[in-house]
Parts: sequence; C-alpha cells; structure tokens
Amino acid sequence: MQAIMAVGGDAHASSMRLAFEGLRRDPPGLLHLTRYSKEQQGFQLIPCGTGGTHRVDMVLYFETGDLSMFDSTFLFRGREHTYARAQLIRFDSQLFASEYCDKVMLSLQRGSDRDMRELPL
Repeated sequence: MQAIMAVGGDAHASSMRLAFEGLRRDPPGLLHLTRYSKEQQGFQLIPCGTGGTHRVDMVLYFETGDLSMFDSTFLFRGREHTYARAQLIRFDSQLFASEYCDKVMLSLQRGSDRDMRELPL
C-alpha cells in the first residue's frame, strides 16, 4: 500500500484498501486472484481516479514473488522477499480524442474487416 500511496496519493491507496476488503468478503473472487497470482508468480493492480479535467490518473502496481507466498492470505499480510513497483500514468482523454482516436478506430476497423474475411461460411 505504501508504494501505491507514494505515487498516487491517499485516494488511490484508499480505493485499494476498499478493493482488498471487498476481496476478503468474496471468497470465490479471492480464490481466483490467488490462483492466477500463483500461476503467474505475480499480480497487477490498477487503481484509477479522476486526475483533473479530461484526465484519469492510474497507478500501475506490479508485484512478483516466490510461488509459496501466494496463498489465500497474501494480500492481507506483510510480504517479504517480493519485488514491487508502482508507476503513475496520466491519461488525457481530450488529447487522446484529438490525436489518437481516429487512428485507433481505423486500426480496429481493419482488424474487424480481417476477422470477418477469415470467418468460415
């Protein structure tokens, strides 16, 4: 939580605390995350929040560790022998719309056209 707070502030850390508490009350969800984390020997979290006008701030948090650390309680206890990093990413939706949206839409259309041509009739 300290790494998320250091780059994203209290709002992002607070939202992650709420998410962790939600997982604690959702055994199937926690089991799914635990299994996936064990398979990957790591996990990612991306808490998001409004960062200002036309902007979304995201904290990309990534943690890896030894296979044995990923049990059903790993999110709720101190973890040693892990590698963790957090990075703040600012997404400007207005800039995206003005500079990249048309290119993304064209790329998606090309992909969709290609997929349709490859469908068996």
